[in-house]
Amino acid sequence: MVPPKYPDPKSLYDDLGNRPDHWATWGRELYDASRRLRSEVQTGLPDGTELMVLGDAVSALLLGYAAECTLKGTWLSVKPGRQLVKDGKYLGIDGAGDHELFQLAQAAEVQFLSGDEANALKRLSPFIVFAGRYPISTTVEAMQATRVGGGEPAVPGFFSRAEFAAADALVRRLLGMLRYRTFYPAS
Repeated sequence: MVPPKYPDPKSLYDDLGNRPDHWATWGRELYDASRRLRSEVQTGLPDGTELMVLGDAVSALLLGYAAECTLKGTWLSVKPGRQLVKDGKYLGIDGAGDHELFQLAQAAEVQFLSGDEANALKRLSPFIVFAGRYPISTTVEAMQATRVGGGEPAVPGFFSRAEFAAADALVRRLLGMLRYRTFYPAS
């Protein structure tokens, strides 16, 4: 049943899909779920090499979704009147590929993005697409280790504690800014 405010599902879709507060709510819920699932156990090899508990891939997936929702809400809030959906269709964001968090941050005009935060966004995107859900990607190219920032190359299925910390800080900051913009919109 569609709530009385909405005469049809398309109206509901268009309204909720274009509300920054709705994206912020989902971002917060996904962020909280990511934190609840994350292992508190630090694992590593005797030589100090950091390892990742496999279940933390699901936490990274949820953290990536939290960042994505928060960035979409931020994009909507930066310039009132923007539309992410229209006439029952998802439009997406020009200049940002599906689940490409760093591109979304650029499109949302996120300022003061630290190098660690930018790297964390780039490294979270594969978790949304496959690394948080499946053992492999749909292409061999997506499985290649990449060097992000000045660090060592890392495979898409690994997300370090430092990357979790940077992404957590960014999502919390964006949620705070989005909450402020939602309650105190620009005139």
